[in-house]
Amino acid sequence: MNPKNQNTLFERLGFDEKDLDDNRKNRLSYQQSKQLIAAAQKTKLVILGILFLSGIILLPLSHVIQAQPGSFAMGVAILVGWVIWAGLLVFRLQRGDSYSADVTQGRVDTVRGEVECSASATSNRRIHYQLQVGTTTFSKVEPTVYEAFNHKDSYTIYYAPRSKMIVAAEHLEAYDLD
Repeated sequence: MNPKNQNTLFERLGFDEKDLDDNRKNRLSYQQSKQLIAAAQKTKLVILGILFLSGIILLPLSHVIQAQPGSFAMGVAILVGWVIWAGLLVFRLQRGDSYSADVTQGRVDTVRGEVECSASATSNRRIHYQLQVGTTTFSKVEPTVYEAFNHKDSYTIYYAPRSKMIVAAEHLEAYDLD
């Protein structure tokens, strides 16, 4: 194992030897559970904030539409649009609770092999980082985590199964794969 690369993985992913020992036994450590709970709370707060702000925007808009004669259809269209928007956010809130499900399960999955690192720019110039090991893809990778992996090097990656959040990794020598 490359100690320099392993130290970078410890630092960027925020785990230590005790966490790694738990992960090797296919379970989340206490610290990793706390990180997943924090991620779940952040996701819920963001979605609820978006719902709240969209409701605040809709309220004055509904008064403006009521003041316009013959704008009933427009008001109904906006209300239906908001209900659909809110429904999608609530669905995402329930579906996006994968972090909490991972904590409840308390286990990690493992994938081992050569890591394919890729980055792609979106239309709004944001860069999305992705790691792939065999058929397992990690699509929402933070830039600092992405930079800790060497393209085409071999790793054991420990991750929460529902959220696919990488919780730890070990850099392997090429001959360790067999």
